[in-house]
Amino acid sequence: MHTISIIVPHHSNRAALDHCLRSIRNTVPKGTEILVVANNSRISETAAEAATEFAKVIKVEENLGYSGAVNLGAEKASGKILIFCDDDVIVTPGWFENMLEFHLSSSRIGATAVKLISPSTGRVVDFGIAFTEYNAPHLFQDVLPSHPLTLIRRRVQAACSALMMIDKELFAEVGGFSVPNQSHYSDLELCLKIKQKQKQIWVLGDVTCYHKSSYVTDERAAYKSGEIKCDAKAGFFKEFGHLIETDLDNYYKLFIKAEGLQDLMRNTEFSLVSLANVMNPKWYHNIISKYFSINSIYDLPTYQRDNASLSLMKFLGSNFVHKNSPLIYFVDRYKSLKENAYWFGNRVSNSDVIFDRNGNVFPVEILLKEQEWSTDELCRTSAKSNDEVAVKPTLQKSLDEAKSVLKEYSNTSAGNDKTFRAFTHLVNSIPALRAHRDYVEANEWGFGDRAFHMMWLNIINELSMSEKPITALEIGVFRGQIISLWHLIADLLGIQLHSIGITPLAGTNEEKGTNSTAGSLKKAKSFYPDSDYIDDIRRIFSDFRLDIDRNELIRGYSQDPTVKSKILGKKFDIIYIDGDHRYKCVKSDIEYYQNLVNDNGYLIIDDAGCDMQGNAFWKGIPSVTKALKAIDSQQFENLFNVGHNRVFLKRQF
Repeated sequence: MHTISIIVPHHSNRAALDHCLRSIRNTVPKGTEILVVANNSRISETAAEAATEFAKVIKVEENLGYSGAVNLGAEKASGKILIFCDDDVIVTPGWFENMLEFHLSSSRIGATAVKLISPSTGRVVDFGIAFTEYNAPHLFQDVLPSHPLTLIRRRVQAACSALMMIDKELFAEVGGFSVPNQSHYSDLELCLKIKQKQKQIWVLGDVTCYHKSSYVTDERAAYKSGEIKCDAKAGFFKEFGHLIETDLDNYYKLFIKAEGLQDLMRNTEFSLVSLANVMNPKWYHNIISKYFSINSIYDLPTYQRDNASLSLMKFLGSNFVHKNSPLIYFVDRYKSLKENAYWFGNRVSNSDVIFDRNGNVFPVEILLKEQEWSTDELCRTSAKSNDEVAVKPTLQKSLDEAKSVLKEYSNTSAGNDKTFRAFTHLVNSIPALRAHRDYVEANEWGFGDRAFHMMWLNIINELSMSEKPITALEIGVFRGQIISLWHLIADLLGIQLHSIGITPLAGTNEEKGTNSTAGSLKKAKSFYPDSDYIDDIRRIFSDFRLDIDRNELIRGYSQDPTVKSKILGKKFDIIYIDGDHRYKCVKSDIEYYQNLVNDNGYLIIDDAGCDMQGNAFWKGIPSVTKALKAIDSQQFENLFNVGHNRVFLKRQF
C-alpha cells in the first residue's frame, strides 16, 4: 500500500480553497492525508478554520511564498508519495487513480503532472512546458482540451506543479523547491533538478483538471513585465541553462503535421506579420521561415504581452486586409485573434495561418470554425478503452477510402505520392490511430511516417476477413511502436492478433560477438543508444490500455541460432523486417524469414524505397533497397508501397 500526502499551499481566497478541498475529498480514498499550509501574515484572511473540515491545517504567520509553503508541507507529510495541489485547482473524477497508476508504472518516472484547463474558458492552461533560448512557453495554451495533441501522454522537460505527483524521497534528494525571493520559476527549477537525476517528467492528456492560473488571468504589469520577473528569468536561465534543451521547434513540427499543413508549406509564399512580444523574436522568425516560404517580414510588436483579445484593425494598416499573398500572424496567444470578424471576412486570401509563442499553429479557418467551449468538449477525465475512442462508421469510411486509393495504385511518382498523402490524411480521421501516432512523434517512440499507420490498418483489416487469429512477427522492435500499433488495430477491429518481436533490447553500441562498428551502424541508421527498452515497450502498451501478454519478446538478433530455434515451425501472416539495416543483415533476414510467411500473408520491408519514384516522402536506405533482390519474385508480389515501406503479398499456389 502506497501512503500518499496531498499538499495544498494557501495564502488567501477562501472560495477557491473550498472548491479545491471539496473536489479532493470527493475523489480520493478515505484516509488520504490532506495538508493545507496556510501561510499569511494576516492569517484571518485565509480559509484555515473552514479547511479543518477536510484537511489537517498547518498555520504559519509569515508569508513563506509558494516554494516555502510546499517545502514545509513536504517536511510534515507522512506519505511516501507527495501530490502538490494549488488551492485554485479543482480535480475531477478519476484523476487520483490514473495519476497514481501511471506514476507507479516505471521507476524512471520522476514527476507526473496533468492537463489543466481554465474554469472560465474551458481551454488548456498547462500541458507541459517547452523552452527557447530565453522563454519557457506553456505548450498548447488556449487550445480546446479535445484537440488530439492534448489527449496523449507526453514526456516533457518541465511541467506546471499546480497538480503534480512525486516521490517524497526524490523531492528531498533534489532539495525540494528552490526558495529565492519572488521566484516565478520554482516548478521549472524542480523539474530540471529531477531531470538532472536522470528521471522523467510526464504530463497526462487523459487526466483533465481545472486551474485558474495567474499566468493566464493576471494582467498586472508587475506580474507580466515587471523588473522582478525579468530578474528572476535571468537568474533562472543563468543557473539552469546548461540543463535546458531548446525544444519548442519540435512542438511546432508536431502541430504542422497534426493540422495537415505540409502542402501549404510546400506550395505557398507568405508574408510574416510579427505582433508577438517575446525577448527573442528572430528565433521565432527563423523557425517560421524554416517551415514556410516567407517573402517579407513585418516586425510590429504590440508591446502588450499575452492579450486575451488583439484587434488587427488597431495594429495593422488597411493595406494588409487587401494583401494578395497569405499572411502568417505571429502572436503571443492564437486565440487573441478570434474577435476579428471584419478583418478575416474581408481578407483577399483564405490561406492565412496563425503561429503563437506556445507551440500552436492553426489555419485561420480553424480558429473561425472553433465552437465555444461546452461540457461536450471537455476531454475524458479517465482513460477510455480504444473501442470507445474509435467510431465504427468513421473507421469503415476511412477503410473504404483507403481501398479506393489502393485500387487505383500504380508504382509511379504520381501513384506513390497520392497514396502517401491520402494515407497520411486518413490517419488523422481515426482518433485512436491519430492519438497513437501523435504519442510516437511527441515522445520519440519510433520513426517512420504517419501514413504507415493507415497502411497497417488496411493490411490487418484484409487479413481479418479470414476470421482466423492473425500472427505477426517484427524484426527490430525498438521501443514498441509497431507491435503496439498492431494490437491497437486488432482492438479497433475486434479481432485476435498474436505478435512476436525479435529485438536485442539494448543499444546497438553494445552489440557483442560481432565485427560491427559504430561507423557502419550509423551509416545504415541502425545505431541506437542504451535504454530500458523493455520498460519503453511496457509503457506504450500500458498507455494505450493494450494487453502486453498477447505479445512475445525474443531477446537477441534475428540471425542468432538461439533466436531462430524459438520460432522453429512457426508461420506468420505478417512479417515486418526493420532490424539491422546493413546490406548483409537485411539480405539474410529476407532470405530466411520470407519462408515463414503464410500463403496470402504479407512481407513488409522498411526503409526500402530508394529506387521508387515520388517526391512526397523520404526514400529510405540504399543498403536495404539493394537487399530487396533477395525476395523470391516467384512467390511474392509487390502489391503496393507506402512511402519507404514496401508491401509484398505471398501468392497462394
